Amino acid sequence: MLVAAGAPCERIDQPGSCFLLAYAGNDPVGIVAIDTVVDSAIMRYLWVGEPMRRRGIGAALVAAARKAAHTRGARTFYAQSTGDLLSQFGFVAVPQEEVLDSLMTMLSAGETKVRTEAPNAAQIWKLDLSRDGIIER
Repeated sequence: MLVAAGAPCERIDQPGSCFLLAYAGNDPVGIVAIDTVVDSAIMRYLWVGEPMRRRGIGAALVAAARKAAHTRGARTFYAQSTGDLLSQFGFVAVPQEEVLDSLMTMLSAGETKVRTEAPNAAQIWKLDLSRDGIIER
C-alpha cells in the first residue's frame, strides 16, 4: 500500500512522521501520511485503493490526518494537490512562496519534496488548525 501511494517504505519511522491506515474489515484500503515540524504539518500521501474509492474513505483519512496534525501541535496544515478536492475540507489555495519558508525545515530534515519543476505543478493548499478544539459560546 505504501508503494502504491508513492511512499518510500524506509521513511516509516522518521521522527515527526505519522502514517494512518483505513481498513475495510481486516483489509487495508487507504493510507495518509503527515510530517510535522514545530507548528506546521504537511500531508504527504493520500491514497485509497481503486475498488474502494467514492465511499468517503478519502474524506475520513483527511479528517484523521487533520486531527493527527493538530494533536502533534500543528497550527497550520499544508497539502499538495493537482485538483481542488481539498477545498471541500476547508483548505485554501496559496502561492508556493508563502509556504516555502514554513516547509523549509521539513524539506531539509527529510526527503519530502515540493514539486515545482512541472509547468502544471500541483497547487499548495493551506488549512488553519489554530482554532481546532476551541469551543466558542
